[in-house]
Amino acid sequence: MQVVAVRSAVFLTDQACPYDEEFDGNDFCSLHFIAMVGREPVAALRARFCADCCKLERLAVRQDFRRSRIAFQIVQAGIEHARKKGFRRIYGHAQDRLVDFWAHFGAKPLG
Repeated sequence: MQVVAVRSAVFLTDQACPYDEEFDGNDFCSLHFIAMVGREPVAALRARFCADCCKLERLAVRQDFRRSRIAFQIVQAGIEHARKKGFRRIYGHAQDRLVDFWAHFGAKPLG
């Protein structure tokens, strides 16, 4: 429920994404990461695992925490978990304005 609360605040409210686009049915077969500050859920990340790759997606950080390091911490946790599971290829989709953020983790845009 905490993941849904964070993603709803970010994607449905802040970014006006349609519900059906944000909650696409893949949540029940995914691993979810939640970042807490005290007892407050402030960020979420979804990971889906395929045969040979991991897809990190739906990174959401509540507006009041976007200037913190919480986004870096939750993504790093997702990458570390995927590597522990043996995945060497990780990909995702990012808004153009976030390409530099993902570059901190070695990500590069694909054609």
